[in-house]
Formats: sequence, structure tokens, C-alpha cells
Amino acid sequence: MLNALNQATGFNSRVNRDTVAVMAPYFASGSDKTFAYPWDESLRGGRSSNTSVLVWPGSQWSAGGDNQYPFAQKGEISAFYVLDEIIKYYDNKEMFPNMKSIVLVGHSMGGQMMQRYAALGKNLDTSSRVVYWIGNPSSYTWLNSFRPMYVPDCADYDVYRDGFANFADYPMTYNKDLVDAGSDAIIKNFQSRQIAWARALQDMGDHSSTCGANTTGANRNERFFNFIDWFRPSCPDPQGDNCDTVDLIDTSHNNGFMFNSPAGQSRLFHDDFDGNKDIAFDYGYPRAQDGDNPHPDQGAVDASGPYINSVPQEWVYGGNMTYSGCWSDDQNAALEHQQFADATVSVDGCTESCAGDGWTMAGMKEGNQCWCGNALNGFASRVVDMSCHLPCAGNDGQQCGGPGRLSMYSAGDDKITKREALAAPMEFARMSERLSAMNDKNWRPRTEALTKESPPPADNVSQEDAVTDVSVNDDLSTEEQNLEDGQSGEQLLTDPRTSGNSSEPVGTEAPSWAADAAAAAASWQAEHPNSD
Repeated sequence: MLNALNQATGFNSRVNRDTVAVMAPYFASGSDKTFAYPWDESLRGGRSSNTSVLVWPGSQWSAGGDNQYPFAQKGEISAFYVLDEIIKYYDNKEMFPNMKSIVLVGHSMGGQMMQRYAALGKNLDTSSRVVYWIGNPSSYTWLNSFRPMYVPDCADYDVYRDGFANFADYPMTYNKDLVDAGSDAIIKNFQSRQIAWARALQDMGDHSSTCGANTTGANRNERFFNFIDWFRPSCPDPQGDNCDTVDLIDTSHNNGFMFNSPAGQSRLFHDDFDGNKDIAFDYGYPRAQDGDNPHPDQGAVDASGPYINSVPQEWVYGGNMTYSGCWSDDQNAALEHQQFADATVSVDGCTESCAGDGWTMAGMKEGNQCWCGNALNGFASRVVDMSCHLPCAGNDGQQCGGPGRLSMYSAGDDKITKREALAAPMEFARMSERLSAMNDKNWRPRTEALTKESPPPADNVSQEDAVTDVSVNDDLSTEEQNLEDGQSGEQLLTDPRTSGNSSEPVGTEAPSWAADAAAAAASWQAEHPNSD
């Protein structure tokens, strides 16, 4: 974050360490004992942590879980309460009379925390603009009980942190009254926030550990686009305090690249810096799907499509078939007949072969498979076109699906029809509604979005500059993340990627701090072999 601030200073000298405060709260867990907080094994059970340091069990801080230590206050302090207090601290005009913006920054597991806090956080009635920057989380807490993807044998799909069932059993009871009020109240609370979504387009990873995450998509990318499709970002007034943005950034799961990108620089530092409410347009064109540009740059090429990996409707293939989107094919076969699978597969060849045998639909999967049918399996779901990213084995200029994903082409008036699905033990989006997905581009299998209302303008504030960034990130391997993704590793006390004074330009090559970070991590791990 400090490296990103240095770069911002180079662009605008008034954005500097005197006008921007950066806080990186440390949510300690059990693996951090002895070096993040004292630990005395001689004390009786439950009291070995004998200071006032707040400690959380595992990764529960990322969902607002209650603290484990200090023992005398066990279960009394939610991690979300900590964020509340940080916001109120910086919004105190007696201490910070020039404060204009507070940006809550969460990447990866930190992004999970910010998405859940945006949904559950209390209304603190701040005079400063508060922005929730949410970057590349592995999972989301879904805001209602329906899901876009069907996953069998996932009875706990809606249990908190994936949904809001069994909320108080997490354990956490922060803002329980809001949860008790139901999904409409939660959605309204979420949509009252100003959210800066940040999506790394090369990030197709998945570190989730529950089947519930898979009911929202196969990986970070699908889950993000499914979430903003069901719960649409909006910008009713770019000069107001409730304008969402969605930035598409051509990088991988890398917080340094995200922060130092032009989009990251705008959202973290430059937007509304002078208190004039000016914020940059959505970054990244072409876009990925309908509704992903709440604050579009009308002068950008392809601002409203065609989308990444989509195929123009005027391109007609065998049997008068045209592109019908990217569809899931991971619960039984989405199409009933596999026509062939070899190195000759292409869109032209597959559609012509299927049409020649009397089929009205053709699908290409995993680059080298051709499938035919007249109706999709009822459990198939349309996903973002980016999920069909594999080149065709017989024509590398075309896309032929992806892992568990079909590039669909179809003919006829109805375009896409679906076989009825068997009863599912979860509230999978209703089949009768999904049948119209391809015929009505405005249809979405979600609850109706509540209209955002612009809040009344805040009182005038001093025109001197003041911005606070509160950054929560989990890119370094910790026990908290291990519980989420099943990986091993230890935690660095400081992140060398954000401690230097350099401001390397963002490019395709990893900057010098990446090697420094790896060396520092290896050194630390050698010094702490028994940290688990």
C-alpha cells in the first residue's frame, strides 16, 4: 500500500504521507502467538494469552467472528466492531478536521471481509465519504437463499459465511437484528454502500473450502460476475455518495499490481481527493457482461459490448446456429450426445456436424469436445463468457468452452430450451424462469434489485486534503487463510511489498519487490520452523 502511495505522489504531489493516512489492522490468530502477542503456557487453560491483544480463532475475523482472547472478553468483540471503531476514529472531525474520504481496502481474504462487512455493517452516519474497495475474494456471502449454480449434496450451502442461515452459530452476533429482518433488509443495507469493485481478469483461482462457494461459481472470476449479476452495482449520481464502480484489471491475483494499476490509484487515492465528488469512470474495456459498468466511460470503445470472449450474433454457423453463451457442464451432461472429441474440433465443424445429424444445438467443451442436443440439462447455468476461454483444437482463433464449460450455439426461435431438472435439495434458480435466459437479454435469475437512493449531501468540509486508507489483505500465507484454502505456510509480520520507496510502473513482468518479498518470506520461514 505504501508503494502504491509513493506512486500516487509521483502523479500528484499533494497526495502524500502528510495528506493520506494508511492503517493496516492486524487480525491475529492462534498461529501468531509468541510473536504477535505474548503466550504463557504455564497459565491454566484459556488464559495463556494474558494481554489485551485481540485474537480470533482461525480465519473467523474475515467474516466478523467474535474474538477468542482476551479470555475475560471472549466472544464479545466482533472483527466488524473493530472496523466500526476505525471508521469512527478517522471520521472524528475534532481529530481530523480535513478528513474527506475513508477507503476500506480488502484484497483476497481481506476482500471477503469487506464484502461481508458491506452487507452487515451498521449505519455509522459518517460525515466522511466511506468507500468499500473489494478485490478478488475467493467467496462471497450470498444475499438471499437462491443460487445460480447447482451443487449436489451441499445441504449447508446457505450457512454463514456462505449465506445467512445459522448466522448466530458462527459464532457471531454482530448486527443480528439486520439478519433477522431478512434478505431484503440485508440487500438494502448492502446497496446503500459505495463499493469499488476490483477484478483481476487473469485470476481464475479458487481457494475456497466449502461446497457453498461452488453454488455461486467455479472460481473467483465466475463468482464475482455471478454476484454482481444478481446484485447489480449502480451509480445513480456520480457526484453523490453512493456511486459504485467496477474496474477490470489485466493482472493476476496480485495485490501490488492491483493497487498500482491506474484503477487502483484512482480508487485508493485520487477519487474525490479535493472533496469535489469527482471519481473516475469504470476502468477496463471491453467489458465482460451486461450490467458490469455502473459508471461507464461513454467515450471508451466497446463500452456496452461486445463482451470479452463473446461472439457477435451476426456470425452464423452450421445449421443457422448463432452464439448462445457459455454454460456450465459439470453436473451430468448439459447436452445429451457427444458427437466427437479430437484435434479437429472447431465452432464451424461442430455446428455443421450437429446440424447434419438433425440437432438444433451444439456445444464445444474443453477445447477438443463437440456435443449435440435439442435441450440443455436442467441443471446447466449460463456463466460469464470469460469462462469459455480455451482455444479450439482445430482453430485456435475460436473459443471452445473451458473446464466444465460449454460454448453454446443454437438455432430456432426459442434459441435455448432446457430439460426439466430433478428436485434439488437447495434453492437453485427456478427452471421455469431460467428457460427465458437467452431470449431476453434483460432477464436475470435473481431477486429484483432495490433501487439505490442518493443520500442527502454531507455538510461542507474543509478543502484541505485528507484521505484514510484502511487495508486488509491476506496474500501472505497465514493460518487464517490455511483454514480457507487448505494450504500450509506462515505469516510475515510486515509485507515487504508495501514498505519500499520505489514506484515501479505496472507491467506484465513482476516488479523487483516481488523477488524481495519471496526472499524475505523464505528467510522468515527458516527462522520460524515451528510456527504452526
